[in-house]
Amino acid sequence: MPVITKLKTTGIDWDHVISSLNGETWEPDFLEPDQYEVRYYFLGTVFTIMPSGKFYTPWANSNVTPCPYCHGSGCRQCGDMGSLEAYHDSLFMEALESECAAHGVLWGSGEGDPCDIFISECREISMED
Repeated sequence: MPVITKLKTTGIDWDHVISSLNGETWEPDFLEPDQYEVRYYFLGTVFTIMPSGKFYTPWANSNVTPCPYCHGSGCRQCGDMGSLEAYHDSLFMEALESECAAHGVLWGSGEGDPCDIFISECREISMED
């Protein structure tokens, strides 16, 4: 079986995301409201965006399916993670980071729900006299 080392694309429709983000209202940044403004676009939840459709926690791994090749011990096919789905999710996140950078935006999880994924944009407030 060929080893996947990088995703070519997340499959996200960036034209739609950027257009939708441009339609959002700029708000004062929570941490530095006098210096920055931000706007957000709800991309979806980890359950619909991530290849596995799962949310991982560092203290539990009962929802992670062991790799069928190494049975959880780690191998090239699963990026030494012991789980193909966790590895594919990590490749997806790398691709998401790269695509966000290419579009000049950031991604983050929701304030109230860490399963929510938002695309955001930040700008400095101009201090014109």
